[in-house]
Amino acid sequence: MKTITRIMTLVLVLAMFTCTATTAFAAEDYSVDAGYVTTDTVVCEFNPATGITYRGKTSVTVGDLFWTGTIGSAENSGTLALMKNTADCVTWTLKDGVCIIKGTPDKPANIDAGIAHNSPFWNNEHIQTIIIDANVNGIGDNTFTFGLPNLKTVVILGNKCTTPLAGQTSRTGKVIRGLFPSDHDINFVFEHAKTDANGYYTWDNDKMLISTNAHLDKWANGAAVEYDNRADYIAAAAPILANAVMTDEAWATLPTDLRDAGLAAKNGGSLIGQNTPKTTMSSWAADEVGKAFGLGIGESTWTGKNLTVAITRGQFAQLAVETYIAITGNTPSYSNNPFTDVADSDTAILQAVSLGIINGYGNGQFGTNDLLTREQAATMLKRLADACGIELPAGSNPFSDNIAAWALDGVTACNAAKIMSGYGNGLFGAKDNYTVEQSLLTMYRTYAYIVK
Repeated sequence: MKTITRIMTLVLVLAMFTCTATTAFAAEDYSVDAGYVTTDTVVCEFNPATGITYRGKTSVTVGDLFWTGTIGSAENSGTLALMKNTADCVTWTLKDGVCIIKGTPDKPANIDAGIAHNSPFWNNEHIQTIIIDANVNGIGDNTFTFGLPNLKTVVILGNKCTTPLAGQTSRTGKVIRGLFPSDHDINFVFEHAKTDANGYYTWDNDKMLISTNAHLDKWANGAAVEYDNRADYIAAAAPILANAVMTDEAWATLPTDLRDAGLAAKNGGSLIGQNTPKTTMSSWAADEVGKAFGLGIGESTWTGKNLTVAITRGQFAQLAVETYIAITGNTPSYSNNPFTDVADSDTAILQAVSLGIINGYGNGQFGTNDLLTREQAATMLKRLADACGIELPAGSNPFSDNIAAWALDGVTACNAAKIMSGYGNGLFGAKDNYTVEQSLLTMYRTYAYIVK
């Protein structure tokens, strides 16, 4: 029934794409796996009068999937499903050899490569490890098809993600195949999987599976072992993870027991500091800072650094722009540089000013290295929400300390939205310096509030 439904939906989608000669789109330009993406969520909208548009464009290529970087680059990120709400997209980040693919908890999605006959991952010698999180239900056959000569480890955490990835008999294509030597082996760690009668890997809610040295020409060539006992599975997976190329974010994506066993097998160290210099932060900030990093907010700048220090205006502007991009999927533009103390290369500051999130001092000075106060941060977080088209709720002022009149709306709105709070003693600390970890935490909360 599911196959029939997908075929019917595909016919409908193809009909939508071809019923007018005016559109620049064709079926081969934009690939929708019909069972995955529905007409109410796909960004490419059909209008008989104007054709199809994708974020204002009349045609789309694989390059449009990228938020940062390009095909084949060592670092890149983007979305694997062209959705109206960027927060509902399946996204990826590639950094330091690790490609992490994430879905959203409330809307787990199956995705294909996004653009027919091409994929953002093809011909990338930098990918050594792939992590697919538990909120991704499936990866289409063409996603990792060609040119990954250094891929060694694949970890699949979802309970329905293995079916197309493993090349189940109902989908003959294998997602990882093609331009590999016949002896190129990959280690697989499946949180929910088993093998069928033909040796293909299929998803299962109860079993776990490890496949070491899996040959890509025949999946059954690998030493696939199923586990009913989680302790035995963890023990088998730990050395694979210990020898894999992993980053802090990759470790953080794993279930706790799997992560801890892998780290213990590696060298007995802690999560932070395995592959990078130690990232210093307060325990209360760690969870939401990690989520911000996972969205690409602050990760490239602040991983391996001390997050307890006061943040500057320039640094906060950078985080605000990264949050805006994570929320909207759009890169803000700017027309000129009005500041004498801002280099033309400091594009994040100019973008933040263009968005109305932060302003200069009115004398040609921006004050890039000036420290930010808590009331200033609250004002800018409200402006960030405004720039994303969301008005934070108005709130009363529960604080007894002196908050500047110009900052009061921002402080009360951020407090009402639970983005930013006081010290718990009736004080907001309006004039206190704002820290990097506080900035990352509240950037994530702003993101979560807007995309909820």
